[in-house]
Amino acid sequence: MNKVTFKSANGKFAGTLEGEVLWKKVKKSRHLYQTLNGWGWDEEIIMQASQKGAQELKIIETEENKVYRVDIALFMDKAVEVNYGYGRQLILPIQYWILGNDKQMKLL
Repeated sequence: MNKVTFKSANGKFAGTLEGEVLWKKVKKSRHLYQTLNGWGWDEEIIMQASQKGAQELKIIETEENKVYRVDIALFMDKAVEVNYGYGRQLILPIQYWILGNDKQMKLL
């Protein structure tokens, strides 16, 4: 299976595409968008990953050992666009994500 690593415009790691899944590891205390109670991604990264065949997004939250998954089409339909000066971000409230468990984390 091919792996493609994505970086944001400022050069920071933004996710890895493996097969049809774009995933990244995050810490809830730093990366959960409190105002919208959701997880987000750079819009540009989502677009690039979609062009390369991504069908699903996966957030691996390392502080509580939880895995969140969502179909990319649902993400694009329900996400809220924000821009805090780092480019356009798409934030999807937690209610739309499917919550997995720590056993899934061990697979990565």
